Formats: sequence, C-alpha cells, structure tokens
Amino acid sequence: MSGFLSAIASPSWWISVVVVGIALNLISAYAKSALDRWMAGYSTARKLRLEKDDKERSARIEKMKLSDRALFLAARREHGWWLWAILLYSLSAVILLTGNVIKFLPIVAIVNLLAIILMLLGIHAMRRAITTGSEIDDATREG
Repeated sequence: MSGFLSAIASPSWWISVVVVGIALNLISAYAKSALDRWMAGYSTARKLRLEKDDKERSARIEKMKLSDRALFLAARREHGWWLWAILLYSLSAVILLTGNVIKFLPIVAIVNLLAIILMLLGIHAMRRAITTGSEIDDATREG
C-alpha cells in the first residue's frame, strides 16, 4: 500500500494522469462524430431489416393460413429446431461434465470452448423453434 501512496505523491504520476486525460478528451472529440454517423447508419439498416423481416413473417403466416401443407411443414420445421436445441444442449452438458476430467489444461480450455459454442448453437436453435411456433400460433388463431 505504501508503494501506491508514494506513486500517487510523485509529480510524474500527476503529469501522466493529466496528459492521458487530455489525450482521451481529444480522441473522444474526434471519435464522437464518426461514432454518431456509424450509429445512425446502423439504426437505419436495422429499421429496414426489421421491416423486411416483418413482411417475410407475415407472408409465411398467410401461406400457412391458406395451405395445410405449409402449416404441416412449419410444424415439422419447429419440431426439428426443438430436436436440434435439445441435442446441442445435451451434447454441451456431456462435454462440460466429461471434459473437466482431463488434467491437461489446454485440452480442457478447448473442450470448454467447444461446449460454449454448442450451447450458443442450442440457443439459436431454440430461438428458431420459438419463432416458428409463434408463427404457427398466429396462423392457426381464429380471427
């Protein structure tokens, strides 16, 4: 603790803090306009993508309302996504439980990374299943 207090008391520490503060202030002044432009472009692109996705979703729902075959295929697709989610979650759990038995650290790190990737893929599959299920619900809803 005394080393930290002596470092704070030295003039070189205070000068470096001031120099770094001024440099950060200058960098932020120039980066703000570029960041604002990038965020505006990202916001516009996101809005357009969401509108496109909403139109595609509405088209899929209408197709399911008009065709029993489309409804069946959507239900089959939802079932497949649920199976993938269960498989990926189970596989990642098995890998996490058995992978930590190995005592060689680099292999454990790689195995854990693989388990995390499988878990993220399982989340994606579950999200797709839920989305497809909500489209089926909207298509079969009376009204």
